Amino acid sequence: MATTSTVGSAPHTGLAKASEVAAYLLTTPNQLSRLRFEGHGPKYVKLGRSVRYRWEDVHSWVEANVQATVVGTK
Repeated sequence: MATTSTVGSAPHTGLAKASEVAAYLLTTPNQLSRLRFEGHGPKYVKLGRSVRYRWEDVHSWVEANVQATVVGTK
């Protein structure tokens, strides 16, 4: 069973509820819902009316969104 933790901790496995993923990403379930609606955010699985996230997809999404620091030129 997946547990809630902070970003950067040991990888999780299996499926997670939106509330677990939101806590991991330091955001809210409503923000995840908004990202789903807008076509952004991690891939998700629909099980009937329930939304679940595969931890591997959450970690991949985080890695895909790493940004380099942009330093202004003079």
